[in-house]
Amino acid sequence: MNNEFDLKAIGLRMKTVRTRLHKTQADMAQVLEISLSHYSKLEVGIGGISHGLIHKFCTAFNVDQPWFVYGQGNPPDSIVVSNRNTSNLDQSTLCRLVDLVLNKDIQKMAETFSQQFKVDFTHSMAMMVAELLKYQDEQAQVESLAIQQKVQEASREFLAKSKKNTSH
Repeated sequence: MNNEFDLKAIGLRMKTVRTRLHKTQADMAQVLEISLSHYSKLEVGIGGISHGLIHKFCTAFNVDQPWFVYGQGNPPDSIVVSNRNTSNLDQSTLCRLVDLVLNKDIQKMAETFSQQFKVDFTHSMAMMVAELLKYQDEQAQVESLAIQQKVQEASREFLAKSKKNTSH
């Protein structure tokens, strides 16, 4: 642990990264391999932070260390989780990711976005792919809920018919 850092300021920057990624504290703690309690204390500036954890945070979330530790420079334009260990991704997600990255229309949109907002193409593409994956996951959840509701409705109808047949 090191007390030379402004822990409250680092905590605010941690929260900034987390909110930009639309993650929970539990999500962040899991990526950093620390407890939720430890992570939440760090966000409010309680305790201390090791050099190793600083390095891990900056690497995992593609954040410049001088900005993270001292607030020097500007916050990142976009924050993308650096997932060098792709074993956490299942085959289906990996395939969807590759399909999106290779999609010419998405590449054109990313290029336009990149030029219009003066953002690096790679970051622009990563943001688009991340949003599209999130949208696809949300759509899949909506479809799954609709199917579950239909199954429950069919089950209720079946039970109601079964009761009628057994009562006669």
